[in-house]
Amino acid sequence: MPVRPTISLRKARLAKLLGVTIDDALVEDILQRLGMKVTANAGNWDVTAPGARFDIAIEADLIEEIARIYGYNQLPKSGSLMRSELQSATESVLELNRVADTLVDRGYQETITYSFVDEAIQKAIAPDAELIRLQNPISSELSIMRTSLWCGLLKAALYNLNRQQNRVRLFETGLRFVKENNVTLQQKSIAGLITGNTYPEQWGLSSKPADFYDIKADVQALFALTGVNVNYLADTHPALHPGQTAKITSATGETIGYVGMLHPVLEKQLGFDNRVFLFELDQTLLLNKKIPKFKPLSKFPSVRRDLALIVKETINAEQIVACVHEINEPILQDVVIFDVYRGKGVTEDSKSIALGLFLQNDNQTLTDSEIDAIVNRVLENLTNKISAKLRD
Repeated sequence: MPVRPTISLRKARLAKLLGVTIDDALVEDILQRLGMKVTANAGNWDVTAPGARFDIAIEADLIEEIARIYGYNQLPKSGSLMRSELQSATESVLELNRVADTLVDRGYQETITYSFVDEAIQKAIAPDAELIRLQNPISSELSIMRTSLWCGLLKAALYNLNRQQNRVRLFETGLRFVKENNVTLQQKSIAGLITGNTYPEQWGLSSKPADFYDIKADVQALFALTGVNVNYLADTHPALHPGQTAKITSATGETIGYVGMLHPVLEKQLGFDNRVFLFELDQTLLLNKKIPKFKPLSKFPSVRRDLALIVKETINAEQIVACVHEINEPILQDVVIFDVYRGKGVTEDSKSIALGLFLQNDNQTLTDSEIDAIVNRVLENLTNKISAKLRD
């Protein structure tokens, strides 16, 4: 039989782990009754286990045996002490999970793609971006750090389309890697892609291919969660169609991201048969939330006035709404554009825009003279700023 080693059992360690001081004589008695050889040594014990007890190898094994024989019920109960501090949850930051849930509710599916991408697709999407190469890539197709989440989304969409998934809605949250002044920055982003029909196939609706305004509506739904107003400005992007691209900016002019249609050259190069629409937003700027404030409901009725205007074709909806709000009239609650007309009675370089003005006073019922005065101010500002005219 092999010679069993001598194990040192410390009295202080025994008391600390069990939470109770056991009489020395009782400790020795318990160990001896278990067939162990016990020798006192300066307040501690040197213990040799019998040959049959191969499970006794360290000090903790001896303490476990003593606790078992002494009785677990006789050991004191004590809860673990752990300092915990509740972190403050600020209302000015929107939860990323809330954004993801909104996209899922609108028919998207979340994807997770590699941060390493093929050099060819990276150059196609961002030809002007400085490439960040890996020193030891897994393969040649995963040799470049992505500067846009579109690289992985386009590849995932194409994979699904090639497997008879004709309607694809994908989004991803993650990091993109940008090199500035020889420093690699990791920027949190959220990106999405849609292609195929606007709605799933059904008998009640005819099939309609998704367009720019469908994905813009999805993006606007995200900003509606924050209560922050953003601007959509016509712009260009190497990966997007030059006529269907918008830069999204905050009220202070910060660029939040881009939304638009995939460039036709890229569409053909990558092998897409349908139009593809994309968006990518800076996650940090997107999640900045406006804290809501309570406003009592008015007891007095609201009034609606509709206007049909003739404006130049180059004037966009945002300019029209901005002109209306410039009069700074608190009674003017909202402005909606509910119709756009081009055709007979309107010159080729112009279009007809129908506006709905909603007015409401919190203190009294509005009179016709008050309403007419506000409408005239709106018309005057529209005429001065964008040369709008009332349609006959």
